[in-house]
Amino acid sequence: MKYTDLRNKTPYDFCKDARILGKIGIDPKCTDLDACLTVYKNNPVELAVAYAIVAEEMQDKDFISAVKKEFEKELAFAFNE
Repeated sequence: MKYTDLRNKTPYDFCKDARILGKIGIDPKCTDLDACLTVYKNNPVELAVAYAIVAEEMQDKDFISAVKKEFEKELAFAFNE
């Protein structure tokens, strides 16, 4: 899978596993998915952390690398590095 344009997508675009999505507060049964994903649309730090959690849970090395590359500053801010 190609992990590009992460800032204009959400973790839901890459993962449909209810167990993993639940860890970031997304209910895959949400009837208004746009409303459920609103928190990520204007908050790059929240988006970066959500992606990091999903990528780690999926154990997808390419996804993890893409998230770290795309959100380096946001992850550093979130984890005070």
